[in-house]
Amino acid sequence: MNKYLKYAIIFVVLAAIIFPFGRRGYDMYRYSQAVNQITLKGGEISGVQDGVYEGSYDAILIQAYVTVHVEDGVLQDIEYEHIHERGARGEEVVERVIEEQSLQVDTVTGATDSSKVLLKAIENALFESR
Repeated sequence: MNKYLKYAIIFVVLAAIIFPFGRRGYDMYRYSQAVNQITLKGGEISGVQDGVYEGSYDAILIQAYVTVHVEDGVLQDIEYEHIHERGARGEEVVERVIEEQSLQVDTVTGATDSSKVLLKAIENALFESR
């Protein structure tokens, strides 16, 4: 077998092995950046007009899509789809938002990133969709 063909085969095999790890590392970097950029500006929920609002936030490895129902200036319900790896506990933050009628709630310990993504999706629904 030709020396260059051996090198080519070795290169292809190594690339096939290394690429998934590099891709995962890049996704983790983008995810970290997306979560670190989350800032909640807030706003008074009581000032939101009655209606149904939709919002989302995509942090690469965690996404949230929400539908927020407001009636008489009060959050009545938040329906959500939360795509995550291990942050299911972060969904508790939705109940906290409804109970407190505020986005200024504590994140869920052990699921901080998921909590932040859900909060940002709710904020986007209420204050960015207008």
